[in-house]
Amino acid sequence: MTVQRLVDLLEIERRSMDVRPGMRHKYTPLRYAPVTGAPQIGGRYLFDTWENVRDYEQFTSQELEFEPGVKFWDRPFFLGVDRRLWRVAGAEDFLPLAKVFDRTSPILAMWLPESRTAGTGAGPIGQPAAIAHPA
Repeated sequence: MTVQRLVDLLEIERRSMDVRPGMRHKYTPLRYAPVTGAPQIGGRYLFDTWENVRDYEQFTSQELEFEPGVKFWDRPFFLGVDRRLWRVAGAEDFLPLAKVFDRTSPILAMWLPESRTAGTGAGPIGQPAAIAHPA
């Protein structure tokens, strides 16, 4: 799978995934495997309550389908997935809580223009410092 395809999938699928109740932060690193050069992607999510963590886990495991009849985690390109739920003992967030999508990483910026309209037929949807997403 090409990097452009990964970015396009993330941009399309995040519309359903990133607006779940209580999601505070999402971190999605992308790297290339040192030996094979294959792209590897992961994700770390921070929610405001344990109940919202459990809800998200249930949503992605039992409900979410981007292809009819195929649950999110059963997709064939997910190899060696290691999913864990963690309780955060303590954290500080000194930034104001705002519902803003920010896609300003130098790496992502190389592919962002194509990804903004990937699969939608619509205008831009992932501009840096974009307006708040719908509640």
